[in-house]
Amino acid sequence: MGSNFDKFLKEYGGNKHISGKDIKNAAKAGYSANQLNRYTKKANKQDYTSGTGTQNQLNKISSSSGSSGAPANTPPGATSTDFNIDNAKDLINYKYTFDANLLDKSLSSNEAIAALQGEAQKAVAASYSGATKYQADASVDIAGITSASEERWRKYASDQDRLKAENVATIQGGYSLDLQNIVNAGAKDVAKIQGEYGVQGIKLQGEYGLESDRIKGATARDVASRQKDAQIFGSLMSGFW
Repeated sequence: MGSNFDKFLKEYGGNKHISGKDIKNAAKAGYSANQLNRYTKKANKQDYTSGTGTQNQLNKISSSSGSSGAPANTPPGATSTDFNIDNAKDLINYKYTFDANLLDKSLSSNEAIAALQGEAQKAVAASYSGATKYQADASVDIAGITSASEERWRKYASDQDRLKAENVATIQGGYSLDLQNIVNAGAKDVAKIQGEYGVQGIKLQGEYGLESDRIKGATARDVASRQKDAQIFGSLMSGFW
C-alpha cells in the first residue's frame, strides 16, 4: 500500500509534470496547502517538473487556507490543527531522511577521523623509527669514542708504568753500586781495625803474660820465704815445750 505522496504522483503527476490545474484538482480532492507544497517540492527532487502556474496556484491555496483557518476543502468540523496521518507519515519520512543523512555524515566523519588517526600513527611510527635509528647511531659513535679513549688511557698508563719501572731500576742500580762501594770500604776498615786490634791484643796479651809470670814468681818466692820462716819459728818454739 503506497503513501499519499505516491497516490498524489499517480493521480496528478502524469508525464512527470505537475501543472497548476493538477494542484487545483488535488486541493478540491482534499489535499491541504501544506501537503501540496511538500509533495510538489518532493516531486521536483525526483525529476518531476512544475511551472509558474503551479506555483501561483499553490500560493492561492495557501492564502485561502490562511484566511479561513483551515485548508481548502477541509472536511466539515476539521481544522488545520487536527491530526493528519499523512502529515505524520511525512514527518516520519523526513526524520528518517534526516537521521540517514546524519548517520552518513557521522560515518564519513568517523572515516575521516580514522584516516587522520592512521596518518598520525604513521607519523608517530616514522618519528619513533627515526629516533631509534638516531639512538643506535649515537650508541655506535659513543662506543667508538669510548673505545678510542680507553685505548689511549691504557697506552698512557702502560707508558707511565714502563717509565716508572725504568726509573726505579736506574735508581736501584746506582744505589746498589754506591752501597757496594760503601760495603767494600767498610769491610776494608773493619779488616784494618781487626788487624790492628789483633796485633795490639797479642802485644797486650804478651805483656800481660810476662807480668803475670813475674808476679807469680815473686809470690812463690814470698810464700817460700814465709814458709821457711815459719818452720824456723816452729822449731824454736818446740824446744821450749
